[in-house]
Amino acid sequence: MARVTVKDLNVFARTYHFFTRLSANFGWRFVATLLSAFVGVKGVLYTLGFTSYLPYIRYKVGVTEPTRYQAFLTVSRLPWALKAMIGMVSDLLPVAGLHKRYYILGSAVLGTISSAVLAAAPIRRWGGGVVAAILLFLVSLESATGALWGTEGQGGVSASA
Repeated sequence: MARVTVKDLNVFARTYHFFTRLSANFGWRFVATLLSAFVGVKGVLYTLGFTSYLPYIRYKVGVTEPTRYQAFLTVSRLPWALKAMIGMVSDLLPVAGLHKRYYILGSAVLGTISSAVLAAAPIRRWGGGVVAAILLFLVSLESATGALWGTEGQGGVSASA
């Protein structure tokens, strides 16, 4: 039976040694990609994005009813629920011979434009919040599609591979 030392019980030391071994085996670029996907996209961006929805929808869009807010939240989180389907479609229907690269690029362009419109445009006047819901969906689609590359697939894999 292996002997447990104080060093084995130290969470920070174990984490450091884990990432050191991971980097030695796979390279620092792989570790950086994993950290950016899990900590950056799935951690920070997801949390900041969804915690800002209530004040945004309430004050910028003008929705105060809880049922309408839930509808907005449901629409905006839909891409995360459909993430497996997005991955399946990108695997089955490669664009220009690549599985995920152009899907991620397209969703990044749509998400960036949607974010700019949400920040700058007078959303309250447009469509009673329907436009805002669609734009929030596109922003969430960007992060959900981007998270596919870092964790579930290889972004530039050729369709013939």
